[in-house]
Amino acid sequence: MPKYDPESIPELGAKLPSGAFVGLFEEFDDSERTSSGKYQINVVLRTEEPEQFAGMPHYERFVIGSNADPDANDPLTWKSRENDQGRMVANVAAARYIEGLKKAGVTPTGDTEADFAAAKGQRVGFIVQQSVQAAENRDGTPNQYAGNVQSQIQQFFRVGERQPMVYGEAGPAKPAAPKPAAPAAPKPKAAPAPTAPPLKAPAPKPTPQPPAPPAAPRAPQPAAAPKKVPAAATTKCAICGNMIPRTDTKVAAWDENNPWMYEQQDDGSIVQLGLSRHVEVCASQVRDE
Repeated sequence: MPKYDPESIPELGAKLPSGAFVGLFEEFDDSERTSSGKYQINVVLRTEEPEQFAGMPHYERFVIGSNADPDANDPLTWKSRENDQGRMVANVAAARYIEGLKKAGVTPTGDTEADFAAAKGQRVGFIVQQSVQAAENRDGTPNQYAGNVQSQIQQFFRVGERQPMVYGEAGPAKPAAPKPAAPAAPKPKAAPAPTAPPLKAPAPKPTPQPPAPPAAPRAPQPAAAPKKVPAAATTKCAICGNMIPRTDTKVAAWDENNPWMYEQQDDGSIVQLGLSRHVEVCASQVRDE
């Protein structure tokens, strides 16, 4: 009779936990639109590492279309689009799709059919964030998927760049800092050779001095103001590992490799998202219903 390990068989519908994984692009499909009619790319990745998740599929979708250009025929739509508040923001889904191709060693061609053919079967690393869907969508409407567990890719990486592992709630575990070596014990000094005590001259008799006048009282000095320690200008995101400004910061141009970290303002200026807004975008893939 055949034998098997029941603990190694994943449950039907199980999703990858938060962590770093290695797998291969198994399937691409862009024939279906979202419920609101927007162009999207549905991808299936087959997990290879860590070993306990080998063979488990991960389903990811990249919603590229926008309200103004649902079919994503305009190349500018792939760069930026309107969000629910009417602001032009970077097209995170398109940027993530391009990142996945590059990290798999595939050069984007500008033609999705050619991209799919070149990427299919290529190995790539990907970081997954597992979360529970909120009760409301970002526009305040009820979320029909509220309470459902979802696992979404937050970043792709080249195979070998990261160690595949499952993360805890605070992200990947950091290696413990090495303990400083104990200081060497000081060597004992040799005792000085004894010398003959010097002859003491007779002490002179003290001359009486008039009493000194009382010192004038000192004026009270104002207390020194405590020095302010400047706050750190940037901090590290626990999810993607990028250094992020603590608050929204205007920049000359956005990073073409990470356009999702920026937002275009009404006056045309570009702002790099501060930590709180960055984490919100980083922790949850843009979802259009």
